[in-house]
Amino acid sequence: MSPELHQSARKHYRRDRLTDDAVLYAAAHVLSSRPLDDEDDPRRWLMIGTDHAGRLLELIALVFDDGYELIIHAMKARPKYLDDL
Repeated sequence: MSPELHQSARKHYRRDRLTDDAVLYAAAHVLSSRPLDDEDDPRRWLMIGTDHAGRLLELIALVFDDGYELIIHAMKARPKYLDDL
């Protein structure tokens, strides 16, 4: 199942020169992922993936019990998350 994009994921598109296609590509090419430190339902997952150009992107997705995924955050990966690689 391919994730969907929430409007909030597009907040940094202009600054980081992102597109929906680049974000979805990164979601399909994840190098590292982990749950964030909350126990809320749905669960939030941090993912670091690469876009078509090889840029590292930081994504946060909501993962529901039925497997549905909704990306709510996307931007160029910040250094504090690169240690996860």
